[in-house]
Amino acid sequence: MVSSSPDEKKKEILVLSLSNGIIYYLHHESEEVLLHWKQSLENNIKAVKTEPVSDSKEAENLSLRTVSRAYSYISIFTEERVKIASRLLQWLKRRPSREALQLKGIIKDAVFGSSLSIICEREKTKIPRFVHACLAAVEKRGLDVDGIYRISGNMSLVQKLRQIVDQNEFYDLLNPLWDVHTITGALKLFFRELSEPLFTFALFDDFLNAYRIADRTQKIQAFREVNRKLPPPHSETMKKLFRHLAEIILHGTSNRMQPQALAIVFGPTLLWPESKSKDVTLAASMVYQGQVVEFMINEFKSIFS
Repeated sequence: MVSSSPDEKKKEILVLSLSNGIIYYLHHESEEVLLHWKQSLENNIKAVKTEPVSDSKEAENLSLRTVSRAYSYISIFTEERVKIASRLLQWLKRRPSREALQLKGIIKDAVFGSSLSIICEREKTKIPRFVHACLAAVEKRGLDVDGIYRISGNMSLVQKLRQIVDQNEFYDLLNPLWDVHTITGALKLFFRELSEPLFTFALFDDFLNAYRIADRTQKIQAFREVNRKLPPPHSETMKKLFRHLAEIILHGTSNRMQPQALAIVFGPTLLWPESKSKDVTLAASMVYQGQVVEFMINEFKSIFS
């Protein structure tokens, strides 16, 4: 018996039930191929039904011959697919490498998922252009927006903006298409996807140790010393970002964002260990991440002056 059966993951399968209880399931991505198979099987079944059958054993043999004919038909498609795959493989081998396309300027390096040093070197800037554009747009349009940075933007728009930036296309963040929450969402995503965090892996422990110092004056001095160890793109970007966050706090009565709220958002976005096997547990690390960021927001002028 030949029948078709729907499947959640596969568009359609053919179910071939033999008289001896064996069931074969035939699947192909092409519905047209499946219809050909079904027709071929039905034609073969009709053909063998016209032959005289003496006993059940002979009936089983006829059924098996039917399956054999069907698989002969299937092999035709298999061989054709192999030929097509071979041609595609040869074509892919002739394609230029990604490195060659980059050298020719046909494709650009992505901004999201890269590193601050690579981006700034490529753009010949002190901080990434995208970061500068986001901060400028927010300061012009969104300092008083309720829940800024805490409220997530429309993810589809965030991804659309990301794609535009990565493809090096023109974008204007003052365009009403990009609402403030979309811009802040894209900025957080940018920092979160850096190959190395803003605070860097190498200085993760140094920042945590600086925060553990009890005396405020000594703590500020320790933060200043750690900041001097940062690579220039990281130190310049950090200074620009925390100046911006300090400005957000000044409008706290309107946007209802306090240092602690911003720290909860930016702590794990800017600062994380290279390995989870650090001495500090993951839970404790998350606490320190927020506390480091909160302290730097509150003491921005003292640390970065």
